[in-house]
Amino acid sequence: MIEIFGDVLTDLGSDIDFASLSKVIKRPYIKPRYRISVLNPDETVNYVIPSSDIPENGISYTEEYQNGQRRNISLELINIDGKYTPSINGLWLSTKFRFDVGIAIRDQIIWFPKGIYIMGDVGLNHSDSNRT
Repeated sequence: MIEIFGDVLTDLGSDIDFASLSKVIKRPYIKPRYRISVLNPDETVNYVIPSSDIPENGISYTEEYQNGQRRNISLELINIDGKYTPSINGLWLSTKFRFDVGIAIRDQIIWFPKGIYIMGDVGLNHSDSNRT
């Protein structure tokens, strides 16, 4: 949760002043950080998917303010060891996950929540060179 106290932005106990945040946001290039958390049925975090398991360009996120579905995310995971193979005790239809986008400032990351999603379509791709 992000709270504002005076001119300081507080995110999970870390304090960043608005001047520092403003400088980072105004940079010509910002490398965003992504975090995908698989949730328990009560929407507490079960585990965070390591960024090493998400290939470059493996996340596609759209946000639209028209009628109907407002946000959509497509996620590709590296599944070489089979830990993301759809199963009843693992990732399955209706599994909930949370998507956060972050900005690195100094030695910490400020996370901005982008929503909780329900897995609706699961597919496996397998070739001699990769498994996703």
